[in-house]
Amino acid sequence: MSQTIQSEIMFFLICTSTGVLLMFGYDLLRAVRRVFIHGSLLLALEDFIYWSGAGILAFGVIFLKNSGVVRGFSLCAMMMGMVLYQLSASRPVLKAVSGVLRFLKKVVGKFLKIIGRPLAFFAKKVRKGTKKPKKVLKKRIKEIKMTLFVKKERNQ
Repeated sequence: MSQTIQSEIMFFLICTSTGVLLMFGYDLLRAVRRVFIHGSLLLALEDFIYWSGAGILAFGVIFLKNSGVVRGFSLCAMMMGMVLYQLSASRPVLKAVSGVLRFLKKVVGKFLKIIGRPLAFFAKKVRKGTKKPKKVLKKRIKEIKMTLFVKKERNQ
């Protein structure tokens, strides 16, 4: 097999694996979205960041491996890699990553709950001691005025 054909096959395989990588990255994003609820603004921002990165990656592969010449078969190879990944590994990967993220969310939530109990107790005690800060402040100001007034009378 000639060197040219070997390099074309290698470029085709690289483009196909780039398509698989792009869909794997999108599955990671989908798993995060399944576990953590997002608003529409955050969804749009995530999509913008993902697709900007995907475009940069696709351009980088074409630029580095094919001197920047966009050829139809390179785009088809990326699309083929995306479809192959979607039909084969996407569902199990998405399920596994979502499960891991749910587990981590649960563990971190329990940890924060354990840490939060003493903090909540402390905050409750602080709030209980300062229920009437305005009244306490008035009393302190009155004491200071009385002290100043007494000192002023002694000096005269």
